Parts: sequence; structure tokens; C-alpha cells
Amino acid sequence: MSALIDVNVLVALMHERHRHSRNAVAWLEDATERRAIAICRVVQMGTLRILTNPTIMKEDTLTATEFWRGWDRVFAIAGRHRLSTFDLGFRRFPELDLEILA
Repeated sequence: MSALIDVNVLVALMHERHRHSRNAVAWLEDATERRAIAICRVVQMGTLRILTNPTIMKEDTLTATEFWRGWDRVFAIAGRHRLSTFDLGFRRFPELDLEILA
């Protein structure tokens, strides 16, 4: 059975200073060994809204670009997926299984 991630878990996964970040990362690493992980678009966009909102995040606010970079990195690395992209900028993440498309 796959696990559907809620906004609160996704925020913790994407923000290392979140109080539940370590637990969320440990859960994800364990979960991806045993089953598929699913994230619906509403949860993804809710997390984007929270992490890019200065009223909520204060000095830890992310830009939209930072959010999307984190999104790609967290789920490609933690999920042990290969990231196929045209973006050469992902080479800066040595732990990422990366496929640069020509």
C-alpha cells in the first residue's frame, strides 16, 4: 500500500529547521524502502504556499525557485529516484542520481 503524504509532513521534509524534520526524513527513508510515496497536487501547492509565505515563515521564507529546487532534490534523493532533466544546475548535488538529457 502506498503512503499519501500530508502538508505537515511535506513541510517538515522540505524545511530542515522544522521541529519534525528529522522524524519526517527518517520516516521517508524507511517508507521508500517498503512502499510507494504519493503526494497530491493540493498538498504540493499547500506546502509551496506555506514555505513561501513571510507571515508564516518569517526569516526562513523560501522563494518559489528555492521551493522547486528543494522539491526536486528532496524527492529525487530521498526517494532514490533518478532525476532526468535538461537543467545542468542539478550537477551541484553530487548525491543525486542525475541524467542530463541532451
